[in-house]
Amino acid sequence: MKLIILMALICLSHLTHAETVQFTVAGSSMAPTLMHGETIEVDTLVYAVSSPQLNDLVSVRFANRGRPVVKRVVAMEGDSVHIDGEGLWRNQTIIADPDRFRTKSKGLALAVQLERYEYVVPKGHLILLGDNPLGSKDSLRYGLVSVKQVEGKVINIGDQPECSNTLELEPEYSRASAPIF
Repeated sequence: MKLIILMALICLSHLTHAETVQFTVAGSSMAPTLMHGETIEVDTLVYAVSSPQLNDLVSVRFANRGRPVVKRVVAMEGDSVHIDGEGLWRNQTIIADPDRFRTKSKGLALAVQLERYEYVVPKGHLILLGDNPLGSKDSLRYGLVSVKQVEGKVINIGDQPECSNTLELEPEYSRASAPIF
């Protein structure tokens, strides 16, 4: 019995121990929160024992992108979400103004998915946005994001030494070519 308890404690210790990776930000999609050239630290194990929460900055890998990007969690499973002429709404509170919808098609992928799910974020999914409304490719372009695509949580911004890993925020702004993982 003591051996089982010891093994359980070792496993729990491993799950709650932070595994962190440092990245240098390349791009401006999260400005002013994250600036080009700034160093951040991402905990890659935190979501093994918890779920992303509203306003978390998460590292996520979109299906059509090679590198992870950082975005902010703005809606989670069960939230009521819709898009109209005034912006993006979560649970009857506006969370993104119409300036985010500069082009006719911006937000179309998300709107179509939300309609399919009766305007409620489905189980196991998130809506992610960049902080820079004019320079972010996020859920408005890619739609709902599976929590399985989330690779970690930003736990520290700045105050780290320079690092060789590059976290791509938007490719059109990035000059980095080093892979992250």
